[in-house]
Amino acid sequence: MRKTPSKEPLAKRAVAYVRMSTERQDHSIGHQLQRITQYASEHHMQLVRVYADEGKSGLVLAGRSGLAKLIREVHRGDADFEVVLVFDVSRWGRFQDTDESAHYEYVCRRAGIQVEYCAEPFANDGSPLAAMVKGFKRAMAAEYSRELSAKVFAAQVRLSSAGFKPGGIAGYGIRRLAVAGDGTAKRVLQAGERKPALTDRVLLIAGPEEEVAVVRRIYRWYIHQHLTDTAIAAKLSAQGVPNFMGVAWHPSQVKSILVNEKYAGVMVYNRTSRRLSTKTVHNPTAQWVRHASGLTPMISPAIFRQAQNERMRRRAPRNWNHFPQQLQALYAKHGRVSAALIDADPRLPSAHAVRAQFGTLATAYAIAGLPLDSVFKYAVTRHRVREQLKRTVKAVEGLVERAGKRWCREGRIGNLVIDGSVRLTVVVCRARFDEDGRVRWKIPLRQAMPADFVLAARLDQHNVHVFDYFLLATAAFSAPYLLCRIERPGEFSAYRYRELGAIFGLAHDGHRTLPG
Repeated sequence: MRKTPSKEPLAKRAVAYVRMSTERQDHSIGHQLQRITQYASEHHMQLVRVYADEGKSGLVLAGRSGLAKLIREVHRGDADFEVVLVFDVSRWGRFQDTDESAHYEYVCRRAGIQVEYCAEPFANDGSPLAAMVKGFKRAMAAEYSRELSAKVFAAQVRLSSAGFKPGGIAGYGIRRLAVAGDGTAKRVLQAGERKPALTDRVLLIAGPEEEVAVVRRIYRWYIHQHLTDTAIAAKLSAQGVPNFMGVAWHPSQVKSILVNEKYAGVMVYNRTSRRLSTKTVHNPTAQWVRHASGLTPMISPAIFRQAQNERMRRRAPRNWNHFPQQLQALYAKHGRVSAALIDADPRLPSAHAVRAQFGTLATAYAIAGLPLDSVFKYAVTRHRVREQLKRTVKAVEGLVERAGKRWCREGRIGNLVIDGSVRLTVVVCRARFDEDGRVRWKIPLRQAMPADFVLAARLDQHNVHVFDYFLLATAAFSAPYLLCRIERPGEFSAYRYRELGAIFGLAHDGHRTLPG
């Protein structure tokens, strides 16, 4: 009787998971697949699919599409295989939490899918020995990453201390020069180009002169013109100046130039760090690694410090209530106060901000009770005159409307056209002193824009408050101005008004005697 040949058992369907990070110590994808294919053949398995993550760190799951797809199919019950073949335990990942690596193997086992390690010397059979060895291997994989991170950081610190750039882009106005191990210059690297040899080093050198000039211009605009990062970016783009990528500037690119000390010839490393694929953190200043670089400074250290002080002032909350006391302390320290001294003190707002707040520096000095010379006293008075002119013009416009008339402005502030025909110029006159110390007021009658009438608000002897008002028909006077003297209080009284509203028939008219 003839024997029926026995059927060979069907080969198990298996898939492979392979991963290679950017670290050169890791096994290549090809090497892993070669061993996995050999293992599948030896154990009568049919390799139906490969899930791969090439050039991916094993520290986190993010970005590893191969592993994510494998686990997703297992979770959904869509897996058409019985075995997952992995080169070794560390291929799941070098997770700092070793339980995460064990988790992915557990997900497969729970779904009835076996996991086998093709290059490990132990069988993954669920025995206590296998569990112990896997735990040890996972801990070793995590420790390997920590040690590698520390070694890489130490190497980069050494490179930075020697004046070399550890990595990253050069920045605007700067180029990367590849040099051999013996210091011989090779060539200037283009954007995105790697150094020619692994043992080469990279030095920073100044870029084209036109880019260096732009860097210096950015610092001038920021420090002296007090432009913001956004305003500087807009100005450069409007002038047709491209950034280092050849496109329009972004404010963050302007900021990177203003806060990076390499433009002053100093290499700074470890300002931020992102170790073991964690979030980027800003390190304390004490942890920064600062060394002179081979880059010729484009700006002086003093200018760089000015820019940093300016940025600190702009970021600091404004508390103007304490500003007079701060000015007094500055005066006590130096015996004088100036815009340069204010800008040099990081605790104070910039001189530009002081002017914006008080109108002039002299006004701020006066509020702080500081002694003023004649130049500053005039600056204070001039500011008061400007502010009073704004208030007077606004009041005149309101009174014209109350009188049932229409008005419009013509040219600079103070020039009004009433009812489309009458031209009125509003001026504010300060008190002056002649050689004998007598008070004089000079009311201009001839302006760049001809007027039918001049309405003058006259300040008191201290140039603080409005003393009275004059309404003068320019056609009635041939002189270019009218000079009022304190010793002649009755002169020109026919044109004088105690209240502004009286000029428009909206207040009681009356005359006021000038002080003697």
